[in-house]
Amino acid sequence: MGSGNSLYGKTADKAGDPAQARPHGGGEGPKAPFVPASQLTTLPEIKGARPQPTYPERARREGIEGKVVLQVRIDETGAIASIRVIKSLGEDFDRAALEAMRKARFSPALSRGEPVATEIRYTMTFELE
Repeated sequence: MGSGNSLYGKTADKAGDPAQARPHGGGEGPKAPFVPASQLTTLPEIKGARPQPTYPERARREGIEGKVVLQVRIDETGAIASIRVIKSLGEDFDRAALEAMRKARFSPALSRGEPVATEIRYTMTFELE
């Protein structure tokens, strides 16, 4: 008896040809293929100063601190292709984190010495001094 999600129906009796496997995603834009971080020889690095988000004024008054986690797609030139919030701290914090990240510049990720597109997680920490 099989296990797993029966909504997908019966599984194949024979595995597919590995040569026919394709990268995650496809096409252009945010769904374009990328190389997972586990397959990189060099991770992308921020060029210059780290992004500094503007602290939301209402949160500052109320003493709220926390973290926003972003998923950042970086293309083979080091440019940011897309950003999305994957762990929110609230609309004001999310907006501040996204605005700050849009200003960041990266060196491209490398796989076997060649620049490639990849995705990273980036955490923006909001702490009151």
